[in-house]
Amino acid sequence: MAVNVSKNSGDTTFTFEVTGLSTKLDPLLDSWANYVWTHGFGLTEEVDDETVAIEFEDATNSQKMSAINKRLKKLGRDEANTMEAIKSKEAADEDKVVYDEIEEGE
Repeated sequence: MAVNVSKNSGDTTFTFEVTGLSTKLDPLLDSWANYVWTHGFGLTEEVDDETVAIEFEDATNSQKMSAINKRLKKLGRDEANTMEAIKSKEAADEDKVVYDEIEEGE
């Protein structure tokens, strides 16, 4: 897997590239898409002014890749937010007063 980062006029683009035999990658991508699809990242469409879930079996390859993309974006945001929370907690722990170390009566 290759990860590329490019910057252009204040925008940053991350690109993930995986190359391999179709006989190995196609089933992997289909299973991955199926997993994310059935765990809250499936797509919907408008039918007669109603939002309807697209069944995985009816999804196009493009829609399956969109579901994977949606999941990766959420995963990246969640992990970045978690790291920021950990760093904030560590900074707060360093700054807090440890009241257990103060003797009673002081």
